[in-house]
Amino acid sequence: MAIGDLDGDLDGDGKPNVVAASGGPNTISVFHNQALEGVSTVDVSLPHVTATYNQTLQIPVQLGDTSGGDIVAAEVFVSYDGDLLTALSTGLAGTLAEVGWSAETNIIEGSGTNIDTVKIAMATDNDVLSGAGDLIHIDFQMRDVRTPASSPLTLEHVIFNDGVPINTRADGLVTLVGVDGSIVHDLTQIIPRQDIAVTVTDADEDRNTGGQDSFAVRVSNGSQTETLTVQETDISTGVFTGTISTVFSPGATSGDNTVERCTSTLVIGGTDGIISTTIVSQPGDTVRVRVTDADLNTDTGTPQTVDVTTV
Repeated sequence: MAIGDLDGDLDGDGKPNVVAASGGPNTISVFHNQALEGVSTVDVSLPHVTATYNQTLQIPVQLGDTSGGDIVAAEVFVSYDGDLLTALSTGLAGTLAEVGWSAETNIIEGSGTNIDTVKIAMATDNDVLSGAGDLIHIDFQMRDVRTPASSPLTLEHVIFNDGVPINTRADGLVTLVGVDGSIVHDLTQIIPRQDIAVTVTDADEDRNTGGQDSFAVRVSNGSQTETLTVQETDISTGVFTGTISTVFSPGATSGDNTVERCTSTLVIGGTDGIISTTIVSQPGDTVRVRVTDADLNTDTGTPQTVDVTTV
């Protein structure tokens, strides 16, 4: 018998499963060629993420190595808490299935329950999956919830082709953050040009355990709004601080990084100026008055006047 007669394709995939080799005179060794076979199990997982209310987030359905699995079709059902999340759409851009694949998505609302489900069916003619990466992305919108909450992301059903290769599943979680922090400012009465210090305490915003985090807060002053970036005081403190300057002004402009007129914070102008006069010796002489007060310079592009009362 020739050695080559023992090479064989046992499962019909076009790849030899059995390879024969000669180990010496009158000796034949037969090997099961696992190296030429595709994967038999694919890991499927959903991530653990954090988001705040009204935020849009993209959840990837993640796959382990798919090489050699000859995957040309897939079904994935993902359930979630419909009281916290709203499913918007799915997409293939940037995924393993970006080229040559199509996907159909149905969003099923729970009947008598808050558990909704995204059902996805995917297929291709001949562009089999290869490598590890994202299978598809699911876009969600966080609802306007202002109390601590979370939603499991559960892989209710996953199948590739007609069941081969098989899969293992790892569910995900979305945790709502940014709803239980506290914000304080240090002053209730200030003089113009004095900064307002803002402190935010929120452990949810300590996202980077190896460094200091930062985020933006909105400072409102009537119809005026300013964006202030607060910086974490140190690594993993969960305490964030920032300052914003003030000026004395009869008007207010949003987006100039300055609080120009306050409603909840009392701004007092004209309290730290200096008035000087010339000395006169007899009636009829002219008295010259000089007022130095930057607070009263409300328009830097136009000469202005100020009233002085003589008593």
